[in-house]
Amino acid sequence: MAKFFILILTLIFFAIHPARAEVSSSLAESHFKKYLSALYQVESVSVQSNKKNSVGTGFQISPQGHIVTNYHVVADSIISPESFHIRVFMSDGSEQTAGIVNFDVVHDLAIIQIKSPSAVIFPLGSSEMSNGKKIFSIGNPLDLGMTIMEGLSNGYMDKTLYKKMLTTLSLNHGMSGGPTIDEDGSVVGVNVAIAGNALSFLVPIEFLEELWQKVQAGGRGASASSTYQIEKQLIAQEDLYIGSMLGRPWEKQRFGDFIVPSAISKEFTCWGSPGDNVAVWITEPSLQCEIKDDLYISSSVSAHAVSFNYSWIQSREYDPFRFYYLADLRVSSGYRFELDSAGEKDVENFKCRSDIVNIAHNPFWVSTCTRQLKKLTQLYDVNVRMASLGEPREMLVVELTLGGLTQASIKAFLDKFYREIQWQK
Repeated sequence: MAKFFILILTLIFFAIHPARAEVSSSLAESHFKKYLSALYQVESVSVQSNKKNSVGTGFQISPQGHIVTNYHVVADSIISPESFHIRVFMSDGSEQTAGIVNFDVVHDLAIIQIKSPSAVIFPLGSSEMSNGKKIFSIGNPLDLGMTIMEGLSNGYMDKTLYKKMLTTLSLNHGMSGGPTIDEDGSVVGVNVAIAGNALSFLVPIEFLEELWQKVQAGGRGASASSTYQIEKQLIAQEDLYIGSMLGRPWEKQRFGDFIVPSAISKEFTCWGSPGDNVAVWITEPSLQCEIKDDLYISSSVSAHAVSFNYSWIQSREYDPFRFYYLADLRVSSGYRFELDSAGEKDVENFKCRSDIVNIAHNPFWVSTCTRQLKKLTQLYDVNVRMASLGEPREMLVVELTLGGLTQASIKAFLDKFYREIQWQK
């Protein structure tokens, strides 16, 4: 009976709104047919095996064959051109090689170029649109072929360092770098990420327009080092990102006997866990805070990552030797960096040192491990572990991770972080 009523309501809806469904369908069909020849499957291909290492979508914006895609689709070809090259497939199945023209690593954009382009190009529009405006995304989901999908714009995201648009588009892997167009057929954003449950993100068109203007003005050029450009862009953004974070008051909260930094900017999210288990000899509530906007550099390296975790450990029994042995384990063992799968080709080995440091009028055992990125040599990863030693039955344990930042920013952040911790017995 319930299914019967749902069917009746559905039929009534389409009886009342037949034109809306028909117009939407015809618009999608019209745009897809019009722009199909200006859409490309973009692949980063291993030179050794001639097989794709990543796949995405691209769309043409100039008669000279300039194609837009995501930086992350072609990142391996940018960072390691000796090992990867870019291959594109046109709608008729023919393939061409493409070269890097310019890129924006912060906003995940790249412009590549082919020698035999389509005669069709996508016009660039505006991302300034009201919530609920209908949009269409085109791309190559799961490497199954070009597809057009309909959704709604939900405007700009609030809690993000890097401006993004939130949509109800059901994007899938492989659609990265494809265009999202409005009802007039103009590009309003570039497909970039999936949030799940019919939520996806776009790079607003204004960042593509900025990059395109640089290309038209002769920016970058074939002789410029790609890794130098990546570092330059990351450090410029870091100065804004870390500078802004350090220049504002930090939100703090009580945790155990201490006041500690928590959501230090609106982009941070924090979670808590009670950690109380009567079957063990300690209680260990925890607090985790992180920012989701770390930047993709390659499949194994990220930058601008910040996270910190706290545990407040209390012993149910008086056993100082056992308790301080636990502190030793917390600080000196376990993983040293959790944010990527960087290997020997990406980073130097960690260099670690341990000290007893006075923080918030309490002695802390602090272990600091730092490593340098190999191709982006001005950037470092650091992992700090610290445990308070002032009491024989309770202990604050902190783990702080900073990824892909300059030494100056790391030092400035750590200095402020230590100063913000207060003891409040």
